[in-house]
Amino acid sequence: MDIQIDRDELQRIQEQHRSNTIHYEVMDAEFIEFDVEVLEEPEKPKETRPRGKPAPVTSVLRYNVPWMDRQRRYSTHPTERLHQEIVDFANYVSPTEEERYSRSEAVRRLTEVVQSLWREATVQVFGSFDSQLYLPSSDLDVVVVHQDLQLDDYTKPPLKKLAKALLKAGIPIPETVKVITKARVPIIKYVDHNTDFEIDVSFNVTSGLEAATFMQKQMKAQSAIRPFTLVMKHFLHMRELNEVFHGGLGSFSIMCLVISFLQMHPLVQTGLIRAHENLGVLVLEFFELYGRNFNSDIVGISVQKDGSYYDKEERGWLQEAKPHLLSIEDPQTEENDISKGSFAYGAVRHCFEHAFNVLRCAMQEFEVLQRRQADKGKNDPQPMPSLLGSIITLDPKLLRHRYYIQQTANI
Repeated sequence: MDIQIDRDELQRIQEQHRSNTIHYEVMDAEFIEFDVEVLEEPEKPKETRPRGKPAPVTSVLRYNVPWMDRQRRYSTHPTERLHQEIVDFANYVSPTEEERYSRSEAVRRLTEVVQSLWREATVQVFGSFDSQLYLPSSDLDVVVVHQDLQLDDYTKPPLKKLAKALLKAGIPIPETVKVITKARVPIIKYVDHNTDFEIDVSFNVTSGLEAATFMQKQMKAQSAIRPFTLVMKHFLHMRELNEVFHGGLGSFSIMCLVISFLQMHPLVQTGLIRAHENLGVLVLEFFELYGRNFNSDIVGISVQKDGSYYDKEERGWLQEAKPHLLSIEDPQTEENDISKGSFAYGAVRHCFEHAFNVLRCAMQEFEVLQRRQADKGKNDPQPMPSLLGSIITLDPKLLRHRYYIQQTANI
């Protein structure tokens, strides 16, 4: 698919990038940053520049990103190249054997403490861990299930009792322990001392287990969902918009957006394109749909059966004070809107729109680069440009943590 570029739009985006940082006003956040590097040296005085030398421009491409294989021959077509990068990125951030082991050990240590307090209790992991949709940066969502601990009982005493026992056992980093009793789902949050993984513990809330089962079923039916969702999860994680507690979109909502997009895409549903073979163009269109075109003021999303849209007002899910908020029907419980707490959806939408613009510019820059390389007779440009890297980076701290887990996992 050829991407048509509006040159006025290109100039506008490049001018934005010359300031290096794009600012949005967001609740509970000072800014959302798209880290863009100016690759050229400062412009020389006009009288010293050789005739015909172009003025410096800001590049939106990244180079030598860790998920790209330098030995691989990538496509020179931009959407195919982006597809290949998305597949490579998903493979790169997928859990290693050491990471799976370390997370399991963190759960085992927690389970020992829980069962020392309540012998009949069980500890179950849900969310992205159970569905295998977690990133290296993802936290662990754990639920303690015990029939004798009712809702009114655990909101304060058992939470604090467990937190105290965990501290006594030396499991969390002490200053990271938080007992949150006033949330819709009261939890304990802490960072595991041995692994540095963040862990959230709730009691008797089993809806997350049902959501994980749904996610596994959907990924089995459509293989494009997993790499697509991993890219979107990391995209929002970079911008601190991936937690409902802070107004962002949680993993389940992100996945439902991806599922709905694929369900409602005419070319995918008519079989004219295979989603798992066209992730590049589909990711671009995802950003366009939810960043520019989707009217969240009126329309809500359902992923039940073959997928559909609904009128928010008719469902009683239109919030008059915040009509722009996203509405997604819970696939397990029709009466529940799983994204109603995502109060920063306006910021999410801005990020999606900006990503669409940046990716379009990156694709045009990539095509120009390919033509220059062809003119020079070079089929394998060095260094290797990345389209996905124009909107996604990996924090060096994350890479160091992966190395730490690799070295310390006692397999």
